[in-house]
Amino acid sequence: MRAILGPTTAALMLLSACGSLSDGVDYSDDRTAALIPPEIHVTPCSTVELVNFPAAEAGAAKAALDAACVVRRSPAFLTGVTARDWVPGCSLIPFVRHRAVTGASVRDAMADAGARFQLIYEDPGAVASTSVSAQSMRVRPERFQGWLTGDRDRRAALVNTLTHETTHLISEPGRPRVFRYTDRGQGSWWCPDRDLVSYGLGALAARTWLELSSEG
Repeated sequence: MRAILGPTTAALMLLSACGSLSDGVDYSDDRTAALIPPEIHVTPCSTVELVNFPAAEAGAAKAALDAACVVRRSPAFLTGVTARDWVPGCSLIPFVRHRAVTGASVRDAMADAGARFQLIYEDPGAVASTSVSAQSMRVRPERFQGWLTGDRDRRAALVNTLTHETTHLISEPGRPRVFRYTDRGQGSWWCPDRDLVSYGLGALAARTWLELSSEG
């Protein structure tokens, strides 16, 4: 029997959806040219080139990147990651999925994920889409506009999305075009979102941010 998620957990899982390719291989090559002069934002986790952001949304992106980095380095998030095994992606065939990986291995992979990448203000036709080969992610403008409202749930949604997409910046060792963690099988009954690295870490990051921000 498929486990039924509580409303909070289910909502957090739905906050992030991305466009990692179904076969796990990234065929894109080009980084996006800037129509607006790009801006570099540096956090302790990443050096990020902000591409085509209007001024207000650039401020939102910087604040959200800072928040996502604080979450990634927080004891609560790291404990949650290492406390269990995760699934890097599932088969599209029922009952067939990748062997689980340890939380410690995911924690170590995330430590250096997205050391330098492009964050592009563009609607990719989904909430977000990431290229592992180009080290770039596109995020729907509404996510940044939501941050500007000050609504905590919408801010948590952006932290979720950025963390989720960061898992897709990690390639297989020696194979820069191949995603280590994919969304394959997402939404299927044999591959619960909560077990996937991408969706699970995104939801964990959102919960952690809500907890940390309420403490402050």
